[in-house]
Amino acid sequence: MICIIVNGEIPTITVEKVAIGDDKAIFDFTGDLGDFSLTEEGGSETWNVDPGEYNVVETPAEFWALTGIECEGGASGDLNNAVGSFELGYGEHQKCTFTNEQLPESIEVLVQGVCEGDAPYLKWVVNPVNFNGTEVTITWLDIDPGDPLYRSSGHALQGMMLWPGAVLDADGKIIDWPGWINADGIWSQGDDGYQNTLPTATVMFTINPDIVVQVEYADCGGPPAQIIVKKQVTGEASQEFAFVFNTVGFELDDSTLSHDDQGVSGELEPGDGYSVSETLPDGWEQVSAICDDGSDPLNIQLSIGETVTCTFVNTIPDEVEPVEILPFTGMYADEMAALAIALTFAGLLAVIAARRRREDRLDS
Repeated sequence: MICIIVNGEIPTITVEKVAIGDDKAIFDFTGDLGDFSLTEEGGSETWNVDPGEYNVVETPAEFWALTGIECEGGASGDLNNAVGSFELGYGEHQKCTFTNEQLPESIEVLVQGVCEGDAPYLKWVVNPVNFNGTEVTITWLDIDPGDPLYRSSGHALQGMMLWPGAVLDADGKIIDWPGWINADGIWSQGDDGYQNTLPTATVMFTINPDIVVQVEYADCGGPPAQIIVKKQVTGEASQEFAFVFNTVGFELDDSTLSHDDQGVSGELEPGDGYSVSETLPDGWEQVSAICDDGSDPLNIQLSIGETVTCTFVNTIPDEVEPVEILPFTGMYADEMAALAIALTFAGLLAVIAARRRREDRLDS
C-alpha cells in the first residue's frame, strides 16, 4: 500500500450577509454546509471544509428581496436561484456575500360609502404591503389636510364604521345626519362640524405607513320633512277651524286651530302630493292660503329635511245692515225719513215767508 500525505492549508468558506433596510431581519440558509441563519448587515459565518464542491442556498425572507450575490476566490453566485457555489482545493479561501434590500412598505385600501338601513357608513378593506399590520387608525380630514375632523383607532383591517355626524338611537334608528342642524324641531343644513365630509370625504388610513383616499358619501337620505299649518283671522271674531289631510301619516298634532294657533305634522317622507285644506264655518271666507316654499297647499312638495309652513287667513265679510221697507208706501224707511225732513224744512220756510208778508203790510 502506498500512502500519499499532502500538507496544505485547510480551505475555508465564508458566507456574509448585507441587509439594506430599517427593520431587523433573520436570513435562513440551507445546503451542503447545513442549515444556518445570519442577521442584518455585519452578520457572517466561516467554515473549515475539506476540498470539494459546496452549495449554499438562501431561503427567501418575508418583505425582503435578494438583490445581489458577490463572490470571491473562485466562488460563484446564481442570483436567480439564490445559490452560492464553492469549489475548493487546499489552501483556498472563498467567500460569497448575499445582499438583501427591504421592500418598500405601502397600504392598499378598498373603501366606499355605503348605506346600512337608512344610516351612512364607511366600509373598508386594508391590505398591508411588505409588512405585517393588524390595526388601522382612521382619520377624517378637513379641507385643510393638516386639520383632522375625527380620528378613530383600533380598527381591524376589514370593517365598517358610522359616518361622522350620523347618530343612532338605542334602537339603531338614525336620528341625526352629517351636515344637518336641528333647532327647535326645525331641520336645516349647516355647520355641525362634519359638513366638510359631504359630498366627498378625505380619509387617511394609517397602520405604519399611511394612505389618504377620497370617499364618496353614500346618500342614504336625511332628516324627515314636516309641514306646519298656521291660522290667522282678521277682525275681532273668534272661531275654530278644522283641517283635512289627504295623505296617510300626514296629520297635525292639533287639527283644530284658532287665531295665532299652529299645528305641526309628524315626520314625513320627502315627495310631493301632500295636501291640506280647511273646512269653512258658516259666514267665513278664506282670504288666502299660502305656503312659504311656493307650494300650493293642495300639492305640497317636500325635500329632505324641509319644513314647509302654510298659513291660512280667514275673515267674516263686512255685515250689511238690513233695510226696512215701510208698508203700503213701497218706500224704504230711510227714504221716508229724508222726505219727512225735507217737508219739515219746506214748511218752516213757508211760515217765515208768510210772517214777513204780514209785517210788510203793517208797516205800510
